[in-house]
Amino acid sequence: MQICDYSTAMYYAERQLKDPSLCEYHTKIKRLIGDCLLQLRDYETAEDYFRKLLQSMDHAWVHIGLTRSLLRQDELEEAQLLVDDLLQRPDTRFLTFDLLAQYFIEKEQFDIAYEQMKEASRLAPRNIERNKRLWDLARLNHDKAGQLSAVQNMAKYAKNSIHDSPQLTLNVIRSTIDLATSLGNSDGEKYLKRAEHELDELRQQKGMQSQFSEQIDVVKSRVLCLRDDKREAEKLMEGCSASTEGLSMEDSLDKMKAFHELGMREHCVSILDKLRKQIEGDTFTSQVVNEYLNQESIERTEIQFTTKELKQMAAVNYKENRLIPAYNNLRQALTLSPKDKQIALSLLKVITQMHLDNGLSEEQMNSAQRAAKLLCAEELSATQAEKRDQYIARIGIEVDVTNAADLVGVVVAKV
Repeated sequence: MQICDYSTAMYYAERQLKDPSLCEYHTKIKRLIGDCLLQLRDYETAEDYFRKLLQSMDHAWVHIGLTRSLLRQDELEEAQLLVDDLLQRPDTRFLTFDLLAQYFIEKEQFDIAYEQMKEASRLAPRNIERNKRLWDLARLNHDKAGQLSAVQNMAKYAKNSIHDSPQLTLNVIRSTIDLATSLGNSDGEKYLKRAEHELDELRQQKGMQSQFSEQIDVVKSRVLCLRDDKREAEKLMEGCSASTEGLSMEDSLDKMKAFHELGMREHCVSILDKLRKQIEGDTFTSQVVNEYLNQESIERTEIQFTTKELKQMAAVNYKENRLIPAYNNLRQALTLSPKDKQIALSLLKVITQMHLDNGLSEEQMNSAQRAAKLLCAEELSATQAEKRDQYIARIGIEVDVTNAADLVGVVVAKV
């Protein structure tokens, strides 16, 4: 039988349902038929199929199948009622969060999808695949702390199991460096030291240096860049090409970041192009990772520096009263770290000064509104909140603080 030949699979499954000797397998066979209908995207038939099954069985997968088929047809009112019920049932709750995450990914509402996956992961923290999905969505939403938390959980719960691998430890170190890159000096230093310590421990394990030689050099190069020792980092990367052959996607992404941090944009873009060609299909992972690669491609092509470097440049430019360069530095930094409250506050400060001096362009006003919206949606200290309110008042902007995640208690506001 041809791989992914769902019609043929259904034909054989329906024949087996007529065989009384296979009655103990009939439930699994019925589930297979439902999965095939969804894979064939025959959602109307799938809806009828699951409705009939519900008359005789109360399995979680039947409820989830019906809800999935309704969401795929945008029959949101009935889907809402089903979701409300399924979120109350212990056997369907986390599956429903998975389903909602997939729905919002297809609607390209990745921030809401991320919230759903966080809930699913909270209910089943040991599930490796779910933590992998959480990691993918954390990256896509620029949540560096969430990214680190997800990979730490993966490594923790994979210990002493068939899923355990040095690659997981490498991924934790990489995510620690990603977080350090986005933070200021004191906070970043704490995570950088942790990454160095964990890297040293990994290198000392038997066979690691020979098995993961290039990957370890790339990680070390990124550490040296954060230490402002780019000369030594370049020496480590001299033997590395833009090839992705034989590397995992995570190995290739880390190499791409190292090249970007060294200003080697051609190598960086070359790796991204190769990775995009490897990602195809409409599975959860391929959809999210493809969107992430598209995002990375834009950012790595247009933005030549790390968040940390951009913040340092902005501080110097602002001190020298070069407001436009400072604005551009902070705008790019907020693109790379869109959840960073301090960057958003600094950006508003610069925009306020620009407004008082010469007025603002439409693009600059839009940047102010985005920064203000972030700051109104986040918890701030009393001093930060006071400064935020002063800047907003001086610029004279109105802030829409509607939280997209609020739409999800009710399932899905119409998209």
